[in-house]
Amino acid sequence: MFSNPSRATTYPRVQFTAIKNVHNGPGEGALPNAEYSAAIEALNSLNNVRTIGYVATAWCTRGLSSVLDDVAALSFWGEYDSSLAVSGIFVDETPVQYSSDYASYLETVAQAVEGSVGLRESYIVHNPGPLPEPQYFDGVSFQQPDLAVILEDSFSNWTLKSKELSEVTKQHDRDSLALLIHSTPDLTIVQTNRIVLQVLAVSRSIWPTASSDHRGLDGVLPMFIDCLDALLS
Repeated sequence: MFSNPSRATTYPRVQFTAIKNVHNGPGEGALPNAEYSAAIEALNSLNNVRTIGYVATAWCTRGLSSVLDDVAALSFWGEYDSSLAVSGIFVDETPVQYSSDYASYLETVAQAVEGSVGLRESYIVHNPGPLPEPQYFDGVSFQQPDLAVILEDSFSNWTLKSKELSEVTKQHDRDSLALLIHSTPDLTIVQTNRIVLQVLAVSRSIWPTASSDHRGLDGVLPMFIDCLDALLS
């Protein structure tokens, strides 16, 4: 989608979230380079795409001031030019275990996002990898994010964990959960349909890729999108 943002217009019923990660954050310059800027502007012009900026926390061990600087840098994009504004922040490497210190750290980040005038929305995604402890979802001990990645794993491990995840997330809002699945093998349409239904039993957001990480944009994603779009029709 980065190389051809208009691809999303083919699937108006499907909502896309595009994470803008420039060298593990907003990048070194005050503004994204020409290539990133053109992609952000194109994606922001589409009604079914939300762009968000990437900020790493190193499981809440990274200096909080550095994290807040990244949020401010991403906000500046939109303050400088509204067409470059992202709609929120992907907060990577959030902890699985709950502690009041972690909660305070993440809530400070959330307050910075909510107070950033250069963002189109204050949409927040957390990525702990596995399902974090329940305090992160109770709305009392912690103000939960808009979306939480509860699986960042290989396709083979997803197939082993899918039933358990479906059970343990029954009380969760599926719209607030996401899955990142890498190392996905070649699948038939029938197999992909079955996997999409298994995914929807856990979450409403998925990023599948055949590569061993999550940067690859390959043939796996379009087939998943086709199957999802067919379910929405």
